[in-house]
Amino acid sequence: MAVIAFLLPTDFHAQQNSEKDSLLSVYYDTNSYGQLSNNKKIDLLNELANVYRFRNPDSIKFFVDKSLELNENKVYKGGYMETLIRYGDYYSDSGFNTRAKKKYDQADSLSKTIQDPKRDVFLLKSLALHNMFVGDLREMIGSTYEAIKICQEEQFSKQEALLRHNLGWLYSNNKLYNEARTEFIIADSIFGMLGDASRRASTRSNMSYNALQTKDFDAYKKYAEDLKSYFKNHGETLWYSRACRITSLYHQLIDDPENALHWLKKSDSALMLVNNPRDYAEILGLYNNIYFDLENYETSKEYNIETIALTKKLKDSAKLLDAYRIRNKIELALGDSNEALRYYELVENLENSFAENTEGKNIKFLRAKLEFDTQQEIENQRVAAELEKKDLWIFIMVLFALGFVIIAYLIRKNFLTQKEATQQLEQLVRDKDKVFAVISHDLRSPITTLQELLKLYKAKGISEKEIARFTPRLKENVDHSSFMLNNLLYWSESQMQGFTTTKSPVNVKKVANEICKLFQEALEKKCIEIKCNIDQNLMLNIDPEHLNIVLRNLISNAIKFSQLNGTINFDSKIIDNHPAIYVCDDGIGMGASQLKAFHQRDSIDSTPGTSKEKGLGIGLSICQDLIAKNGGELFVDSNKNKGSCFWFTLPDK
Repeated sequence: MAVIAFLLPTDFHAQQNSEKDSLLSVYYDTNSYGQLSNNKKIDLLNELANVYRFRNPDSIKFFVDKSLELNENKVYKGGYMETLIRYGDYYSDSGFNTRAKKKYDQADSLSKTIQDPKRDVFLLKSLALHNMFVGDLREMIGSTYEAIKICQEEQFSKQEALLRHNLGWLYSNNKLYNEARTEFIIADSIFGMLGDASRRASTRSNMSYNALQTKDFDAYKKYAEDLKSYFKNHGETLWYSRACRITSLYHQLIDDPENALHWLKKSDSALMLVNNPRDYAEILGLYNNIYFDLENYETSKEYNIETIALTKKLKDSAKLLDAYRIRNKIELALGDSNEALRYYELVENLENSFAENTEGKNIKFLRAKLEFDTQQEIENQRVAAELEKKDLWIFIMVLFALGFVIIAYLIRKNFLTQKEATQQLEQLVRDKDKVFAVISHDLRSPITTLQELLKLYKAKGISEKEIARFTPRLKENVDHSSFMLNNLLYWSESQMQGFTTTKSPVNVKKVANEICKLFQEALEKKCIEIKCNIDQNLMLNIDPEHLNIVLRNLISNAIKFSQLNGTINFDSKIIDNHPAIYVCDDGIGMGASQLKAFHQRDSIDSTPGTSKEKGLGIGLSICQDLIAKNGGELFVDSNKNKGSCFWFTLPDK
């Protein structure tokens, strides 16, 4: 199969006509051009030189000479760098490879001082094409991928797409159709994202041809869809001719010569409006094949004669070889064995030299790609090793920082623990001092009084009648001392964490009645009425001794802080399916500091009762601890001079 001429890099695209015309209109418009700054003029001239690439080398030189005249002192370094690139393009297109390389090298040296990524891409793109023309394929591949990398970093999407398209063209020319398809797809998606319909259509045209090389007809149909109408509607005559030619080639491949001829004639008709001998040589060659398939050997021979003449003129060995092959078949079909033999020998001679050159070129290209891929892999491994080393250092630093944070946390935690322990110890010391003060006075006084009284009685210094008179008072003091002593014992146990809990079902009403009897004398003394409204069937799962101590302390406090003729309510309720026991009074209530101490589980400073009753200030703390040990919680609602209400809840089982 002949290689179709329109599989070309994007620099060859016909849509550059519109770009060229637009730039030329500015250049030839005296007013528009005159209003441009000097730097803008230089950029315009360099861009005009660029659009004449592969069209007219003399035009390239004309515009870069003009650009250099405006930048003779080289003040505009970016513009001068691009001028050097375009000079390189001119020499490369003209076949002066040494001069071209010198200009590119000068531009490369300048690029290191101005740091202009966009012009770096221009340089690498021109270098890639130049290296392809001189056969340095490894450098060509390297330059292309380096330019693509810059485009990705700087988000030069259009330039990346152009580079991808050119790379796809090169891969397809060297029969790396899968690689070509990958690059074409990337270029197509970028052009689509940019909304560049013209370049996208050209890319898809080349993609459709690339698909035909592997007979992937589904991909061909996908990419070729609507291309002919697009090119025709947008005046892209050359590309319309090529799209028709691809359709003709497709019909040849599926053995449909009639439709193949139909589309080839449309391609030929469109090409008459364009002077492009290489495309016309392609059309002539396709006429050879189609008329031969239609068994119209005479017409096929006429086109073949014209094809041979034109391909010789163009020095296109590939198309000339195809023409010799089909001519051999034509002569055999016409029965001219001598001519058939002559063209067979021509095929043999040309095929040997051409195949050798073609295979050598393909092998060289594959070797260059392999070397580039290998070098790229080595570079990737080096970068990965550096990143791994960097990650190791980062991990070590993070580990060190984490260790420092942990140590700092432990030091602070230890400091806070010591501080808390110190505060607890200071509180214990205060409580100890308070306890010893109580022991030395409140507990010692009744015992001392009893001791003195018994001493007098023994010495006959007091009569039994006088002892009987002191007995109620002594009993009251001893009972009070006994109550405080029991509280002290339980408080001591709580501080030493020596509580043990033995739960069992307890009838609360029965315990409450016993406690009310226990405090009957104290209630009568202050004329306090106690209302015990506890449900007689209420059972609590609690340590009986703990319940006794809690209720005794709550009733004792209620009596202590109630006024004469006060009222105490001893009640039970169900809250959220849990039983609750209430002890409420209408006494003097609690102050803010006392409530704060209660909620923080601190001991409360002892306050004398309404009749100067004394206490330790540890009763409520004992109640909180005992209730908590049994799985419940003690609450309070108190207002100064309005009374207090204490209640606790326990699990129902």
